[in-house]
Amino acid sequence: MRDYDELINNLKRIYGNQIIIGERNKDKIIQKKFNETKSKIQYTPYSNNYPQEDIIVYINENINYDIAIIWNNILRKEKGTPIKTFSVNSYSWNKLFENNEIINTKYIHDKKSNIYHKVIFIKVDALEYYIEDLYSLVAPSSDDLNFPKELLKNYNYNYERKKITSSRASRYYKFRKKVLEVYDNKCAICRCNEPKILEAAHIKAVNGNGRDVPENGICLCRNHHKMFDSNLIKINFDTLELCFVDDKIKQMAWYNEFITKYNGKLIKAKK
Repeated sequence: MRDYDELINNLKRIYGNQIIIGERNKDKIIQKKFNETKSKIQYTPYSNNYPQEDIIVYINENINYDIAIIWNNILRKEKGTPIKTFSVNSYSWNKLFENNEIINTKYIHDKKSNIYHKVIFIKVDALEYYIEDLYSLVAPSSDDLNFPKELLKNYNYNYERKKITSSRASRYYKFRKKVLEVYDNKCAICRCNEPKILEAAHIKAVNGNGRDVPENGICLCRNHHKMFDSNLIKINFDTLELCFVDDKIKQMAWYNEFITKYNGKLIKAKK
């Protein structure tokens, strides 16, 4: 089971009281305002207090799904229309992304208030790359597959956030998945095999015209990725050795194990 503490803490740090997060782990739902049944995810504020958050997030930590659901609550707030309960059909979790999509978008029409709520279903790994751009992600867009034509009549949303295109996030998500596969889901340096801290590092940086292809990636744990990007370690990809290691890094326990146990050699990617 993955640990989402860092992701959730970062969401709270960025959005503060403009976000409410429900989390379901294997045993229980951690945020009591949420409820999950076989067919529905429901968010209900306490007593008569209507939700004041801009964004409502629910994360299902089932290891087979790893899906986050995001509600847009901004329009309801702007119109001052109180809604005590938000519900969305969970459908069949295993069918939400059966065609390998990264994101699914749906619009839910509340007939009583005549408000459309945009709901995002997104893989948690992909959510990590949208973390600072949720306002752009939840903004109603006429480019959405299920965009209601009725919204075009009053389309004056103002989401003041820099937008990351879905194509970029999708490419990075697929890049990470492929890189981890060719390295057997292990850090090429320390052999850590814990998926929640494994990352795909670019050998040639994207801002230096590096591409999101497995040949331009190496699987590193979070610590070694930061060392690599900070030039505290440098890799000779021809010999699969560390050609430079900062003196302070050499004093760390992992480095001694890397030399003695693995003969100073990195894992070679599968072709």
